[in-house]
Amino acid sequence: MNVADNASAKELIDAAIEQWAIVDILVNNAGITRDNLIVRITEADWDAVLDINLKGAFNCSQAVVRSMMKQRYDAS
Repeated sequence: MNVADNASAKELIDAAIEQWAIVDILVNNAGITRDNLIVRITEADWDAVLDINLKGAFNCSQAVVRSMMKQRYDAS
């Protein structure tokens, strides 16, 4: 899946819920690096880092949060 794509994240979460009925935990661990000096990094590389590292976590979290809230998990 492409974590930078909101629809792709939603499709994955929907498939997981269809398969197992609930999602108890989400681990956002997708990430890339395009290390370079600021004068050498391209805008495309910068955008790719932000899309995967930041937007990816947002997309996956947003895709699963309603389902998790409805579960009303109580750790006590």
